[in-house]
Amino acid sequence: MPKTVMVSRYFGRGRAIDWTDLAPASLDEARQSISLRTAVGSLTLGTGLIHSDPRILFDLIEYYRTHPRDREELADGRVLDRLRRNELPVAPGRLNESAR
Repeated sequence: MPKTVMVSRYFGRGRAIDWTDLAPASLDEARQSISLRTAVGSLTLGTGLIHSDPRILFDLIEYYRTHPRDREELADGRVLDRLRRNELPVAPGRLNESAR
């Protein structure tokens, strides 16, 4: 089961963050970015370069951050099946938004 989130910078080094060290993420749709916070600092993920919908990536991060038993899906590809079936719950930080 994956114990860390790997965050790589564009043409840079990667950084492993333990899932248990992550605080709730925050989403900035206008800037197409997601902020990850830990006890030792924070970093911002720009989703524009990877051509990903920031809402979906935010929901993925928050779902697997709060559902440790399901993180094995990240290692064996079941996460893709979950996305294809549209079975990823909307993260609590987005519940007041309109449907995608």
